Amino acid sequence: MTTIPISPSTEETLKRLSALRHEPVEAVLAEAVEEFHKKCLIAETNDAYRRLKEDPEARGEWEEEMALWDTTLMDGLDPNETWNELPVRKGPNA
Repeated sequence: MTTIPISPSTEETLKRLSALRHEPVEAVLAEAVEEFHKKCLIAETNDAYRRLKEDPEARGEWEEEMALWDTTLMDGLDPNETWNELPVRKGPNA
């Protein structure tokens, strides 16, 4: 286990959240770190898209690539085909 110094106010907040959620402080902290990580990833992604929009050459290359990928969506499948039933599984693990 690693010990990390935190401010008294952060410790108090963690304890309150722990009591409120009936979870150990470690679980509350782990969830908070994971949520912050997700927030940072979204911010980085948004920043990358912003930079892409600001660079006409890069944006053009990206749009060309997306157009190529768009042609693979159906891979030659009949767009009117429907599946109304699940396949029947046989055997001991069915």
